[in-house]
Amino acid sequence: QRTMSTQAQNILITNHPHTQEWWVAFFIHYIDFSCGGSISNVEITDNFNYNGIWLNYNQTKYELYGGMCAFENEGFQFTPPITIRITKSYPDESIVLSNIITSFGNERYESTENFCRPPTQTSMPSISTIAPYNSSTTIFNKQLSDNTGINSLPIIIASIACIFLCIIGILIFIVLRKKKKYSKIPKRDNQDSENLHNIAANDQQHGRNEVEAQGEDQEDLEDMYDNKHNETEVLMT
Repeated sequence: QRTMSTQAQNILITNHPHTQEWWVAFFIHYIDFSCGGSISNVEITDNFNYNGIWLNYNQTKYELYGGMCAFENEGFQFTPPITIRITKSYPDESIVLSNIITSFGNERYESTENFCRPPTQTSMPSISTIAPYNSSTTIFNKQLSDNTGINSLPIIIASIACIFLCIIGILIFIVLRKKKKYSKIPKRDNQDSENLHNIAANDQQHGRNEVEAQGEDQEDLEDMYDNKHNETEVLMT
């Protein structure tokens, strides 16, 4: 007999005593109708002959009463495990009990599903597990998270640009320094050339002075010779 539940119990499946590989029958217990509606369809399938094919219960021969559903074969045996799909109307909702029937003996199978259950809510952490607020840490974590993925692309581009500009600056500094060094060399050469010119001019002037001094000495000698000659002539007369 079907058992209706107003509590959040799990659906229970029990095999019919005569269930077998050519005729599958079972009872459904503890279906929750607290949110309204009724069972509109029950289907089964297996992983072998009926793999991917859902068979409806034969309502023309076996009425859905007392929670029992029966299924005729379609020329092939049923092979455990059997999967059951239960559909409820108003509101429409389906539950699939995968591989729940594992044998054709007198067995009971409890599922982990039922209708009319609220959606699962994620529990909030307790106050004791929340770390103290730290503004600097929060800002740093936010910046770190903002800088990941696509947002990190502008930072990478900016870093590459900074490195490129630094390299250009270093090259310009080296070129200017070499240019300044080479610009001093001609001035030093010109100064040396000017000094050599002055030395040569001084040498030439010194030579001229020596020549002039020698000329004056020659004139003095000639004067002395003339005086001696004159004195000699006077003595002879």
